Amino acid sequence: MKIPRLITRRRVKWVGLVATVCLAAIMVASYWYWPRYVWSRANSTITWYVSISNCGVLVARDSGAGLGLGRPLRSWSLPTRQAWKDLTLSLPGQVSYTPLSIKWLPTYTFGSVPGTWEQVSVPLWIPLLLLAIPTAYLWHTDRRAKPWQCPKCRYDLRGLDGGVCPECGHELKPSNAEGVAD
Repeated sequence: MKIPRLITRRRVKWVGLVATVCLAAIMVASYWYWPRYVWSRANSTITWYVSISNCGVLVARDSGAGLGLGRPLRSWSLPTRQAWKDLTLSLPGQVSYTPLSIKWLPTYTFGSVPGTWEQVSVPLWIPLLLLAIPTAYLWHTDRRAKPWQCPKCRYDLRGLDGGVCPECGHELKPSNAEGVAD
């Protein structure tokens, strides 16, 4: 069974709206709460870090002597901005990261010894914009014409007698051509 195009478009429009609102809420909340997840596999020296903070997402991989404990490690934490107020994280390779600055540009950094650690940081405004623009376009193009407007070009037809839009030449139904009295 084929889903009609209008229903599919309506679903995409609503899913885009919900996803945009959720991403915007995560972006705002990430300024105060910084969820992070750390994990490594058993007998592995590689540890992964994922953190949402300061309106951005940070993904880091530590393959040096960091937290590779030889056993599986999985931990969630949700520190607040107050808990991190004066903290500067020191990542392997003698690079410091201050978590109090908002991320505006994507970054890629790596350790002083090649292959020890690397991190990618992406600000949340980038995926938010990539999601919000098409969603706004779908909502804008699906607007319905008012009873006194041309359904094709939205020209105001109040006071016109003819069955053709003078702006675009679209044939009008009698209900559109009559218009609404002021």
